Amino acid sequence: MVRKNTHLSTFLLICLCLNSLFYFGYQNNLSNSTNNNYSDNLNNLHNNQQSSSQNNSDNQVEFNDLDVPVKKLDTPGNYELQAYFFHNDQLDLDSDGLGFGLEDYELMKNDGANCLEKRPRFDSTDEDGLDYTWPSDTTNFHEFTNPYSPHEKSHFFTPIFNEETYVKGKVYFLTHITNQWDSTVPTIDYRISLYLHDSESGLNTFIASTTDYGINYEFWSSPQRIYTLTIPGDYYTIPAGDRLKIKMVGRISSLSYTGEFKIYCAEISTDNTYTWSISDDVYTNSYSISDVDRIFGVQFYMNNEYPDISVSGFTNNTRYWERKNVTINVSGAVSSAYKWNEGLYNAFDVSFWTWSPENMGWNYLFVQAVDDHNNNRTIVYKIGFDGSLTNIELVSTTNGSMIGDISKLYFTPHNIS
Repeated sequence: MVRKNTHLSTFLLICLCLNSLFYFGYQNNLSNSTNNNYSDNLNNLHNNQQSSSQNNSDNQVEFNDLDVPVKKLDTPGNYELQAYFFHNDQLDLDSDGLGFGLEDYELMKNDGANCLEKRPRFDSTDEDGLDYTWPSDTTNFHEFTNPYSPHEKSHFFTPIFNEETYVKGKVYFLTHITNQWDSTVPTIDYRISLYLHDSESGLNTFIASTTDYGINYEFWSSPQRIYTLTIPGDYYTIPAGDRLKIKMVGRISSLSYTGEFKIYCAEISTDNTYTWSISDDVYTNSYSISDVDRIFGVQFYMNNEYPDISVSGFTNNTRYWERKNVTINVSGAVSSAYKWNEGLYNAFDVSFWTWSPENMGWNYLFVQAVDDHNNNRTIVYKIGFDGSLTNIELVSTTNGSMIGDISKLYFTPHNIS
């Protein structure tokens, strides 16, 4: 009886081993069959990924990582010119006090007649008899001040950037200044500085500045003055939710002079169209604003963050016995598309759902999104399908190990989650 039981145990053990060998041979075929079909696509993604100049830290995605996509490719788009002009906003956002807000050129260009006529200045004889605007010393730089209530200072904030945005290259400033003195003309140093303004903390981080040293002559009839500065490094990142701040300051050589140094936010001139033209390689552009003859403006060279892609309904790099309902969501894009495996891309708008294929083996979902700056993000997900319902998976003893005696082998159904 003992011998028969021994023979039976040996027979069962051999059957189990053969079943394990069959299963792992099948698993190799499952892993390799579709991988070979799409290796070219994924290799191309990997190669292109190495040349992407921005957000490289986000691109390091491994095939065996269950929590992140298989591959992500970010292809930078085009930097574009973006201009802002003063219109009629007054903002008090930091310790410098009340200043001004800028507005997108496209939103205000036909509404110059509603600009606020504000003129911050150094003025030795304020119109209301109060010394709001004259600097207190000749050593430090001071903001210019509007002599009339509410006494705004000479700093400007861009609108909030809703997406992470990159700025690089040259920044152009359109300014209008009048400089008029009763007798001797003092020397004025005039500086424009650019900061990153943290909307949450109210703190400002210096980026760059430009200084016009030694202005010692009057100019009244031709007040337009164009200044530029260069963004340091390859580009500067503006986090989503923050602004840029522009601050104008001056330093005077002596406090004994009488006269004024005046900056124009805007001056209305009905039926006049003001045109600002820039001719400088990639920065070449022209802006026309109705009903003004003096105005403050700034031009940046910008690009914004890549679109966001999210997928739900399955766990990446996981095998299932049934089809999955996969939901795709995209934000920050002007066009979006998806495809399964080597099929054609199908366009969709913002959100879409699709069934995973019933192709035995591994299937790949490609999702692509492009924004208005032509930034292109492509993400590839990996989902396995096994509808046979007959496969089991060895849990222990570990596959590939040596069994020296009769051992228990534990199996579970195929990983179907």
